[in-house]
Amino acid sequence: MLTIERKGAAIADRARDAAVARLAARIGAEAPDLDVSVEEGGIAITGRRVLSDPRLVWIGSLAR
Repeated sequence: MLTIERKGAAIADRARDAAVARLAARIGAEAPDLDVSVEEGGIAITGRRVLSDPRLVWIGSLAR
């Protein structure tokens, strides 16, 4: 891989990781009773909630 491609890939990886961390923090702030953790490639949300909970609707809208 060319050096510029490696640098671009590294920049993209850091930007993705930062975006995932920001989203996890925002979800955690909106729903403090849910467990939010950053995992490889995404975010895991666990806890007991009612599916009609507006916070879960908001989280689901982010996934679209």
